[in-house]
Amino acid sequence: AVLLALDDRPGEAHAALAEAARLAAELAYAEAGVFLPVFRATVTTLAGRRVEALRLLADADAEAERLGAGGMRVAIALETGRLLLDEGRVHEAAERLTPAVRADALSRADTVDLAGLRARLAAAYGRGERA
Repeated sequence: AVLLALDDRPGEAHAALAEAARLAAELAYAEAGVFLPVFRATVTTLAGRRVEALRLLADADAEAERLGAGGMRVAIALETGRLLLDEGRVHEAAERLTPAVRADALSRADTVDLAGLRARLAAAYGRGERA
C-alpha cells in the first residue's frame, strides 16, 4: 500500500489496505489494530492529510498500549513526532518524542530516527549548532 501511495496510486493503495484488513480479520491477527492504522497513516500522509494521519497514529498507539506492544509505541511516537514537526508543532513534537527518548533499548533504526528528529528539534529551537 505504501509503495502504491509513493507511486501516486492512492486508489490502489487504499484497495491494498482494505485487502490487508480483510486478511487480518480472517486470520484473527490481533496486532492488525496497531499495524493497519500505521500503514493507513503513512498512505494518508503521502496524500497530504497529516491531521488525519495523526489521528490514525493516535488510534494505533492506543491499541499498542492495550496490547502491551512497547516497541510499536516507540515507532509510533517517532512517526508522530515527525508529522508534528512537519506541521510546525514543535512543542507537541518534543512532548510526543518523550516516550521514545525514555525507551530502554531502541533498535538501531529507531536510534538513528530519533537522532534525526532531535536534530530537527534543535534546529527548530534555534540551536542549529546542535543539529
